[in-house]
Amino acid sequence: MLDTTGNIKVAQEILGHSHLSTTADLYMTVDQNALVTALVAVKNNTQKTAKKTSATQYAFAYDAQTIDELERAIAQATGEKEQAR
Repeated sequence: MLDTTGNIKVAQEILGHSHLSTTADLYMTVDQNALVTALVAVKNNTQKTAKKTSATQYAFAYDAQTIDELERAIAQATGEKEQAR
């Protein structure tokens, strides 16, 4: 039913569930093809963003001190990986 309506609230109403979580627990599943498609899209978007700028991108707007600390941690982790090779 969710595949047809695309709306969990509609499915909840049709099925007569009083709690949305009941509908979700019983009828929502992860479509493996949709999961792979979403992961590819995220990867492609991340790569496009990385190509547009040479600066490292972070998920949050950090202050300069935090960015410096993150950069040091990344450099240290990268150095440790390169030394292991």
